Amino acid sequence: MTARAMTPLFDRATAFAANLLEATPDTKREILLDIVTCVAIADKRISLRLRGDALRARLGIANAEAGEEVRFDVPVAFRRRGVETRLVIGGTAASAKPDETLVALVVQAHRWFNDLQSGTVASRRDLANRDDVDPGDVSRVLPIAFLAPDITEAILDGRQPTELTAARLKRMRDLPLDWQQQRRYLGFV
Repeated sequence: MTARAMTPLFDRATAFAANLLEATPDTKREILLDIVTCVAIADKRISLRLRGDALRARLGIANAEAGEEVRFDVPVAFRRRGVETRLVIGGTAASAKPDETLVALVVQAHRWFNDLQSGTVASRRDLANRDDVDPGDVSRVLPIAFLAPDITEAILDGRQPTELTAARLKRMRDLPLDWQQQRRYLGFV
């Protein structure tokens, strides 16, 4: 099939996906039950089997052969992250939304460091008193202000390793100051 012939197919597939996302839950269920014959989740992959004739009909493609099966195998990993398990596809979390708690921790670290640097507060103890937190929390959070810029950016974009949570980052002792060591220590390389 030529690229020119595939373009309308991709356009129809994109429109189908958009319509599916906007459909009511009952309509989504009906469509998926029509197309999907099997979803198998294994240790390192998800196998998805589709009815080719039903998929072709939904995409408006003629000459659908009855009984034809389309199969996708996607390598995945399951990573524990606190009390939840996250699905990781292709090395990144399936949902690349920023972790609001982790982002808030990074912001807090920078805010506290700026307050100390500017003289707004005189000490870590003053920070703890002002913000009504344990002085140990201030000591655990401040080193996070010295993360490598690319690590901070990845956290803000939601691209951090799945197992890197706010609680885990806050509990890490002896966070290296060297940025390359940080990348290794935190799982970015």
